[in-house]
Amino acid sequence: MPQTMSGPTLGLARFAVSSIPINQQTQVKLSDGMPVPVNTLTFDGKPVALAGSYPKNTPDALEAHMKMLLEKECSCLVVLTVGRSDAGKTITSLFQRELHLWRGAYQQPKSEFSQSGEKR
Repeated sequence: MPQTMSGPTLGLARFAVSSIPINQQTQVKLSDGMPVPVNTLTFDGKPVALAGSYPKNTPDALEAHMKMLLEKECSCLVVLTVGRSDAGKTITSLFQRELHLWRGAYQQPKSEFSQSGEKR
C-alpha cells in the first residue's frame, strides 16, 4: 500500500478529504510560494502532468487554480467525474457558468453537434 502524505492546502480544495492526497515533495507551489492542493506527476524524472481535485468554489481558490494553470503552462485540462452529481445535476449544468465564461473569453464557436453527438 502506498504511503500518503498531506501537504498544506490553505482551504483551496473543494473537499476536505480528497481522493488525491497531497504529497509535500510533489506539491505544486505558485511563483509567490503559495502551495496549491495539486501534485506534479513525473515520468522518467520529468514532469508530465498535474493531478488535483477541482478547486473549491470561492474566488481565492478559483484564482489560485487558474494562476497555477497559467504559470505551469498547462496545454490541456481534463476533468474526471461521474455523470451526475449528488444533487442530480448533469455535468454540463455543473460547468455552464465556466463554459459560458470560457466561450466569451475565447470566442469559441458553438459546436454543430449536440451533446448526444447528433448534428444540430
